[in-house]
Amino acid sequence: MDTRKYSGNSVFYEILPSMGFAGRHFTVKTAGSNFSPALTVLEGQCALVASNGTLIASSNNLTVVSSVVNSNLFTSTAVSFYTDGVSTNYIQAGGSAGKLNITITSP
Repeated sequence: MDTRKYSGNSVFYEILPSMGFAGRHFTVKTAGSNFSPALTVLEGQCALVASNGTLIASSNNLTVVSSVVNSNLFTSTAVSFYTDGVSTNYIQAGGSAGKLNITITSP
């Protein structure tokens, strides 16, 4: 996806408790992106707020579970985390303008 189409050049992916049951392991990778994106995994209740006439996700009430910033251009960024089955998790990816390729897996 083209991150230039999103506010702050970042996108959010939501993992609801029904999918992120207790102890489920997830891995997020960005291989194939044309920039080195930052990845942050957040937990809690996300709110949508108005910003310049569009709705954006606000991370004000979220807790950072895991985060990684890769400064090597064209190198895949990866992060792993476990869900608790109660909280909603959000994966924030991007931070720069470009083509973002993201893969989310769980065994």
